[in-house]
Amino acid sequence: MNTSTTIKTLLEDRMKHSFLNKYIKQPFVDEGKLLILSGIMEGTDFSKNKKEQIIITAMLVQIALDTHDHVPAEINGLESKTEKLEKQLRVLAGDYYSGLYYMLLSELEEIDLIHKLATAIKEINEYKMKVYYHEANTFIEHLDFVMKTESLVALSLARYVGNVTIMPLIEDWMYVNKLIFIKTKENSIINHWQAYYPEWTYSSIVEKIDEIIKHKSQKINGYLRTLPDCHSLHGIQVEGLLKKVWHGKSMFAEGG
Repeated sequence: MNTSTTIKTLLEDRMKHSFLNKYIKQPFVDEGKLLILSGIMEGTDFSKNKKEQIIITAMLVQIALDTHDHVPAEINGLESKTEKLEKQLRVLAGDYYSGLYYMLLSELEEIDLIHKLATAIKEINEYKMKVYYHEANTFIEHLDFVMKTESLVALSLARYVGNVTIMPLIEDWMYVNKLIFIKTKENSIINHWQAYYPEWTYSSIVEKIDEIIKHKSQKINGYLRTLPDCHSLHGIQVEGLLKKVWHGKSMFAEGG
């Protein structure tokens, strides 16, 4: 199978739209998710082309959901015409990426995959509503709601190919991948969390994130030891991927 870099290029080509790209940036492609989806598909009997289509479709599902998340819920009467246009185009872009994955799903003619992805989308939206309305009783429960939205698409793909053994690994791996991204790239999210859970200081949230990363990295190491080919996920070196995706910032090695 082609490397995830090749699939990333194919995915970005699919997402290109001259009008949208003129006003808003093309969405960020999470290499962590892309690599784990590639790992799920690697050991299957699908053709190379079909594997690529399925991975791209699953990524488009996640990207469409993430794009809509970046549209501010509040209406600001002071925003400029350009800002209003960008907001409207983000909605349109999310719809456009949704249309792309529906088109790809129809081309694949995989009814079971359509059903599993539809169920994942429904569950993700339910968790997002819980997050939006602050239905969590504690910060940790809130964090769990947020992280559920990260892993459900990949879990649905694992169910589809019948690889339930690696589902616990996927869930924890996605959790850690997201936490490291927040800590290193989107730390404004930590400020947002702290605003709703004032009993948690910024530093205590960071400490909790580090604690979760270490704990789940230990669990990931445990899962790896139970796989038929130790430290691999259908031939893909998981430990190496973690280090590559996290650019040396991971605490994965501490879990051994």
